[in-house]
Amino acid sequence: MILIGGLAGCRPAPPPEPELPEVTLKPVDPTNPPLTPVHCAIATDSPTLLPIMVASELGYFADAGIEVTVTQLDDNSLDAQTQLLNALKRDDIDCIAQTVDAYLRAKAGQVAFETSIVASVYTSTGADALVVTSDITSLNDLLDQSIGGDRHHPAIIMTYYALRELGYSPGDIRVQPIDLEKWEKVLEEGAEQTEQIKEAEQAGETEQAGETEQAEQTEAAIQNPLEETDSNIGELLEEEQEKGPELADIFTAENVVAIALSEPLLSAVMAETEATDHYPLLTSTDFNELITEVLIVETETLGKTDEFQWGDKSRQYRGLLQGLYRAIALSQTDPQTFLAVGTDGERSPQDMAQALAGITYTTYPVAQEIMGTPEKSGRLFQIFADLNTVHLELGLQQQLLFYDDHVNAHLIQDLPVP
Repeated sequence: MILIGGLAGCRPAPPPEPELPEVTLKPVDPTNPPLTPVHCAIATDSPTLLPIMVASELGYFADAGIEVTVTQLDDNSLDAQTQLLNALKRDDIDCIAQTVDAYLRAKAGQVAFETSIVASVYTSTGADALVVTSDITSLNDLLDQSIGGDRHHPAIIMTYYALRELGYSPGDIRVQPIDLEKWEKVLEEGAEQTEQIKEAEQAGETEQAGETEQAEQTEAAIQNPLEETDSNIGELLEEEQEKGPELADIFTAENVVAIALSEPLLSAVMAETEATDHYPLLTSTDFNELITEVLIVETETLGKTDEFQWGDKSRQYRGLLQGLYRAIALSQTDPQTFLAVGTDGERSPQDMAQALAGITYTTYPVAQEIMGTPEKSGRLFQIFADLNTVHLELGLQQQLLFYDDHVNAHLIQDLPVP
C-alpha cells in the first residue's frame, strides 16, 4: 500500500514515543528482510503518481527491497519547487518528480548543493496547449497581442520557444496572468447549469418556470467566485440567458486572444467549444519532448561520479527506477489493469485514461535513449540546452546551468526490467 504524506515538501515531526516495557527483539528473517523506505515528493496532478501507485500496489517496489512513500504537493509555484530542493538537502525526502523546465527554474535560484536528474518518467504529447480565437491563424498573429497564462506555464514556454525560432523576442507578445482555477470552477458550474436547462426543457416545464430557474442558476454562477475578480464577466453572463459560462467568456472577459491550458481543463473546455470559435494553435505534440518530467535526487547520495561508485542510497534509487519502469511497461501491455490498479477511488479508470491522453510515459528503452549513458549524452541534452536558452532570454534563469553538472545516467543502466 502506498502511503500519502502531507502537502508540504517535508515529513511532519513524529509524535513523542511512549515509554514501552522492555521486550526481546525477534531476529531478522533473512528470507524476508525489512523494506528500505524511499520518500518522494510529487505534484498531486502529476501523471508520475499513477505508475508509482501501481508499482507499490502490485509489489514491484517490494520485489526491489524498498517501500515508497509519497508526499503529494498542491503548490506548483517556483518558491515551492525551490523549497523541495532544500528538503532534499535536509534528507526530508529522497527524490523529487519535476519537469525539466521546472527543475531548471528552481535550481537557478538554489545552487548551494548538487542535485542530479537520474531518470525520465513521461513527456507531454498534447497535455499542454495554447488555445486561440478563430481569427488567430499563425504565430505571427500573436505579435503585440495579449496571451492569458502564467509565464512559467509549459504552453507559454512553448510559445516563446516557437517565436524565438521565427526570430522574434519575448517582448513581441504580452503575457498577462489569469486565475484559471477560478475559471475552472465557473466553467464547471456553467456546464451543470446548461445541462439542467436542457433537462428542464425536455421535461416540458413551462416557459415561465424555465426562465425563473434559468435566472437563478445564472445568478449563482456569476456570484461565486466571480465577485472576487475585476473582470467584466458578470455583465456578460447576465446577458447570456440560454447557456452557462463558456470558454469564449474567458477570452472576452480577460481581453486576450490566447490562453495557456493544460489537462484536465484543456479537454474539458474544448469538449464544450465549437471548433470554429477556438482551437489549439500550439500543443506539446509540436515540441519533441520539450516538456518532460524527470526524477531528481541529491548528487552526494550517489557516490563519486568520476569513477562511479555506488553511494549509500544508490540501491534504493535503482529499486525505485526498477519498480517504476515495470509499472510503465504494464501501462503498455495491459493498460486496463494499469488504470484499474492505479485508480484512487475518486476517479474511474475511464476518467483516468482521459486525463492521461495528452502524455506518453517513457518506457525503459525510451528512458535510456533520453538519459543516454555515462559516456554519451542522450536526447535530454538538447531539451536541457533549449530550455536553458529560453529561460535566460525570459529572465526565468539568471545563470547558465551545465548539463553535465545536473544529469547522471549511471543509475538507469542495466536495470532488471522485463
